[in-house]
Amino acid sequence: MGKQWPQKTIIGLTGNIATGKSAVMHLAAEAGALTLDADAVVHSLMDYDSRLQGAIGVAFGAQMRLPDGRVDRAALGELVFKDAGAMKDLEQMVHPLVRQEIIARIEQSDKLVVIIEAIKLLEGDLKKLCDQVWATRCPAQRQIERLVICRGMDPAAAKQRVEMQGSQEAKIAQADVVFDTHGPMENTHKQFALAWRRLLGVDPTLRRKLAEPLVAAAAPAASVTPTTPTPTAKPAATPPRPTAKPVATPAAEKAAPINRPQPIAIIPPTTPAPSHEEINVRRARPSDVPAILLHLHKATDGQVKMSRAELLMALGDRSYFIAQAGSTISIVVGWHIENLIARVDQLYIFPPEAAATALDPVLKDIEKSAMQHFCEIIMAFLPNDQVDRLGGYLAFNEYQILNPDNLPRVWKQALQESQPANTLAMIKILREDRITAPI
Repeated sequence: MGKQWPQKTIIGLTGNIATGKSAVMHLAAEAGALTLDADAVVHSLMDYDSRLQGAIGVAFGAQMRLPDGRVDRAALGELVFKDAGAMKDLEQMVHPLVRQEIIARIEQSDKLVVIIEAIKLLEGDLKKLCDQVWATRCPAQRQIERLVICRGMDPAAAKQRVEMQGSQEAKIAQADVVFDTHGPMENTHKQFALAWRRLLGVDPTLRRKLAEPLVAAAAPAASVTPTTPTPTAKPAATPPRPTAKPVATPAAEKAAPINRPQPIAIIPPTTPAPSHEEINVRRARPSDVPAILLHLHKATDGQVKMSRAELLMALGDRSYFIAQAGSTISIVVGWHIENLIARVDQLYIFPPEAAATALDPVLKDIEKSAMQHFCEIIMAFLPNDQVDRLGGYLAFNEYQILNPDNLPRVWKQALQESQPANTLAMIKILREDRITAPI
């Protein structure tokens, strides 16, 4: 069992960018492990830890802090990725705090298995906490394809990002378990099921204790009685010290059918209008930055302000779809995939009437990409003041307003963590069988 926690098993998960770490983390959460993402911990520290915020302001300049005190991660990232010395200074500030925070979260949880995801797990002190090291790998070309498809990166930029990473072989050489993720998700699913069975077989006490909650978690969710819809607001921001992800059943070789929840409100579908011009939908490229910035200004009447550098950083973190007729952009949609869940959380339309002709093809392209990556659902977050205008078009594409309490637990947690304030969540279930299901 654990080096530092005798009753726990701590696993470090590492691997280069776009090699499938998030998929393994999703499966581990479903199996009942506490999953901790080191990058997410860094983000929360930069948002809430006044010590770190102050240190970054002193070391890199006051301009690296936003008016509310949080660290401007986009500006800081632009600086340190160009300066190896600055990156080293930042890591020396951040890594000890990340380690302290992860230790605190492990100790606060009653989970018996903990998975810590960190791309630089083996280079820092986090490795010392771990009883096992798991690693993911896939061919470089597959990494590039995922960055282009999932994050909308330009192929040349994706290739550069992959080449900047350390050697995959160095990580694999130190790993106890290796996941080859270049094939279909079902292959990763089977590899995880095998690794999890072996983990349970290491210690009889662990196997018995883990088995108890898994039996209870197998009960089906209750049905929902339709009621009047109430847009769900995102919980107030607090220093995120998430408890372990809710216990669900572990991965299996046969997927279980979804107990499909009923909608709690019905938005009548709005049929898209025919377009007199050809609508071209494509992924945004760095060369589109000036046009996108102008579109955001028009669509929000100047309320959304983003610099060129911020938008370039955003293009590296998520995928953007553009809809245009000729050379004129009418819709920009920002979305991303994490743990097999697609989230549409940025939607800029100008002129407003373009929604009638251009929104439908954008939604269909997002769905196509999400299906290619084995996503289970798409969550679309509509600002409350746009529900009447846009909700019908989503309903036409089979998005529904569902009761969060009747969603599978990982979906519910993703909804709670992702939903912006003052928005309504409309959800489309993509798979009749979930990727993760009982063994």
